[in-house]
Amino acid sequence: VFASSVFGFSHLIWFHSVGAEIFSLNNLFCATLLYWVVRFQRADTVNRARVAMEASFISGLSMCNQHTSALFIGPIGAWMFLSLLKDKAITTQQFAKTGAAFVVALTPYLQ
Repeated sequence: VFASSVFGFSHLIWFHSVGAEIFSLNNLFCATLLYWVVRFQRADTVNRARVAMEASFISGLSMCNQHTSALFIGPIGAWMFLSLLKDKAITTQQFAKTGAAFVVALTPYLQ
């Protein structure tokens, strides 16, 4: 929560958010993804796969907006996946659904 608050209330973030560019929407997606990381960390083992699927959808939308989000999404996705494997909290079907959520969120990029 502290890290997302520092990110969200940073002077530089607000300075660039007043322009009508893609950066402000990218900052919104990154802050939202940080929120989902906190939810994932606090979730019990049973609900972690569902939270990871929702974060995967947000990640796909973020990738449609700006590709530099991959630098943010990659480590977070790897950490979530490894945490789920370590806790044995994800099945093959849930993994497929998580991947499908990411792909479905990429569909606005097709336009």
